[in-house]
Amino acid sequence: MTSVERAVQFVLQRQRLPEETRARLQVVLTTLVTRAQRAHPTITTDIVDFVEHVVKVVVERLDTLEPAVDAEAYAEQAAGETARLAIDDLYLAYGCLQGDVSALRELDRAVMPQLARELGRVGLDASDVDDCLQSVRTDIAVSGPRPSLLLRYSGRGRLARWLRVTVLRRALRSARASGRRGQRQIDEERLAGAVTSRGDAELTFLKTTYREPFRRAFRAALLELTPRQQNVIRYYFANGLTAAQIGRIYSVHESTAYRWLVRAQEQLLALIKARLQRELRISDSECESVIRLVKSDLRGTIVSFMQAAPAEEPDQGSR
Repeated sequence: MTSVERAVQFVLQRQRLPEETRARLQVVLTTLVTRAQRAHPTITTDIVDFVEHVVKVVVERLDTLEPAVDAEAYAEQAAGETARLAIDDLYLAYGCLQGDVSALRELDRAVMPQLARELGRVGLDASDVDDCLQSVRTDIAVSGPRPSLLLRYSGRGRLARWLRVTVLRRALRSARASGRRGQRQIDEERLAGAVTSRGDAELTFLKTTYREPFRRAFRAALLELTPRQQNVIRYYFANGLTAAQIGRIYSVHESTAYRWLVRAQEQLLALIKARLQRELRISDSECESVIRLVKSDLRGTIVSFMQAAPAEEPDQGSR
């Protein structure tokens, strides 16, 4: 048993959760937390504390949803909400909350330049951009005058986008309150639009620009997967089966079926990314943005593509 498995087991045993839910979360949390550690290997936060934080986030989310009809439905709901977390970013944010120097440096290196570009696009001069970013750093700091801003981040969506909305709203309030302008005039209308409608604009841009290239890349990438990978993706997305049900088809444990599913999705997205970059000649960061946007529509794409094609019989000897 790995250290992550032990940490997850330890935390879940202390939770007042149905047994079936604990079993499902053991599988999902172990996979996700292991992935987060690999994404940020220099962060040294206590893994038990992080798992407790994730479980708290998930339970709070479940409390806001329509009650599940039975124990199995609740377990499925809990596993689904956990799997949808932006776990890498949640791990980074939690590291920052613990004062981990590596996490704080990574946040400053990976996120702050994006925020600076956004503020520059809406007309803030360099001095105002620096002031705004410094204000965000102060609000993120654990030792600041108020509780850290990151305490409000729950992993629902990417951290950079979540901070971006916060920063743009702050800049808009500041521009309206002070009436001061920098060397360039701040376009308040454009700034307000960036705060309220950026998501819709990005989705519209995706649909008009990348719809067909993505479909072509998806079809080609799917055919490069092994038959088993194609089948587990089909069973999960198109047929709506759970990892436990897929495991029964192949006569393997649910955790094994879940690992197959995770690896198949990762391989599929990697192949799609490579084909999009070759066809569209876009950078890594641009391609990552496209992939993040289309992942939410991945189920519909898979369903429409695979509905007509029957699944191959599972290879019981290949595990």
